Amino acid sequence: MKQLLVAFSLFIAFHSHSQITVTSSNMPVSGDTLRFSTALLDSSILLNYQRSGANQTWIFDSLRVISQTVQNFVSSSQTPYNAIPTNRIGLLFADTLSLGPNSVTNVYNFINSTSSDFSIDYRAATLPFVGSPIPIQIPYQNKDEVFQFPLDYLDRDSSDYDFVFNNMLPPLYYGSAGYRINEVDAWGSVTTPYGTFNTLRVVTDMVSLDSISFSGQNIAIPSHLRTYQWIANGERIPVMTVNGLVIAGTFVPNSVEFRDSARVVEPLLPTIALFNADTTSVVVNDLLDFNNLSIGATSFQWDFTPNTVNYTRGSSTTRSISVTFQDTGRYSVRLIATGGSDSDTLERIDYINVTPAPFIPSGVSFNAEGDTAVTNENFTIYNSSSFGTSFSWEITPGTFTNNGVSRPTFDYQSGTSRLSSDSVVVRFNKDGFYSVRLNATENGELKFESKIDIIFARFPVGLAEQNLELNSKISFAPNPVKSGSALTVKVENSIQLQSFQVYSIDGKLVEESIATNAHKMSVEAPRTSGVYFYNFVTDKGSVIKKIIVE
Repeated sequence: MKQLLVAFSLFIAFHSHSQITVTSSNMPVSGDTLRFSTALLDSSILLNYQRSGANQTWIFDSLRVISQTVQNFVSSSQTPYNAIPTNRIGLLFADTLSLGPNSVTNVYNFINSTSSDFSIDYRAATLPFVGSPIPIQIPYQNKDEVFQFPLDYLDRDSSDYDFVFNNMLPPLYYGSAGYRINEVDAWGSVTTPYGTFNTLRVVTDMVSLDSISFSGQNIAIPSHLRTYQWIANGERIPVMTVNGLVIAGTFVPNSVEFRDSARVVEPLLPTIALFNADTTSVVVNDLLDFNNLSIGATSFQWDFTPNTVNYTRGSSTTRSISVTFQDTGRYSVRLIATGGSDSDTLERIDYINVTPAPFIPSGVSFNAEGDTAVTNENFTIYNSSSFGTSFSWEITPGTFTNNGVSRPTFDYQSGTSRLSSDSVVVRFNKDGFYSVRLNATENGELKFESKIDIIFARFPVGLAEQNLELNSKISFAPNPVKSGSALTVKVENSIQLQSFQVYSIDGKLVEESIATNAHKMSVEAPRTSGVYFYNFVTDKGSVIKKIIVE
């Protein structure tokens, strides 16, 4: 969760090969606005980025830009936080960061630049709370030394760090600890689309363990990141960076960035407008999700005819949306997708059919404690009927087959049964959707209420204990990955993959797939950016892996 890749040295106005030295005087300062571009990993990178030694020449001028980002370094007094020392430099880490069921906003790292090191020693965020937000301003227990000075060819340094946040109300714990190793393994000339520079090349390994605890769930997220940084005089940030993960001892590059000026970023593919809906037939005021499958687009415009809709997720200009329809009838839907100077329009005439809400029998009703249950944990369904003197519950499906043996999908708990009048407590043994029907009888008259797929049972998300041996036998790349792009999953032949589930960081099931005895496959990454957990189920047990979707 920490990636601050900055460095920098004195200005040299010529590009002849010569060694440079990086000192604290070359670090970013308050007021710096530094731009970098993200590019495709082309063959010039994949074949040449690891070359080390003295007097190298690296040519990367064929890089194709796919996006640009600006880093703004500000004084601590220009941030929302007033308990940070005034000589610190603030750098926005995230607008919003999810920690379990809670989210924090305005997350800043604060940097202390001295003659001996360039370190992160404070982190601050804002925690939403009833009444007014709570500012959190916490020093590191052991600062994160990004660089130690001076840096010269063949230098090598290491440091560790520790950060802890423990909140009582709402209950939330977040801790991050690890170490980093910097090694200057090369120097020479590097060429990018931005220019040619004399550089030191620094290789940084960062090994960390992030721990999150909330609502009785504990999640541990280990990672090993590696960056190759080409540092030039006077540029403040690296003129070139290759980022990636170390998986089972092997470095897998997943992104490349370089110092740049403002430029028009053209889409890689022609813009194509494409969307679908979860269903094309709904009742009035029912929620409907629209999935934006457009290619090569960066901005969008949704239109409905008639326009009697309410946006419950997103808006008319966001990528994907959820809406409710206020009137019956047929609705046409249009999406305009724009990328750079290119645009495309898809209009589906009379695409959605909205019908009146169905009649619900009067007097019989029930409510579940939520729409999501966790397998092997108690879950309550409450009877709120005003009709009936005797009741019976029906929950479907009732059985499933495991290794040829039929088993119940759920069991009644806490002394309740299918004939309980007030409520029932159940414990689900199998993940998936469940429908519930409540039958009520009074004076010989039968009435009922039925709700289809009202409950979704999911496996719990969390790492109480990680199977390290099994963890090393399953890998996927790239990580981080672009939303909606391809992920390659590899499984050693000694184990058999049976299935996998994808959960968001707040524990919601995003995807589930059967993958019987697959050893290499390509899957699509989630379409919404964030942190996700893949639960791989094998014949040797289960293992959970984290992935970052950008």
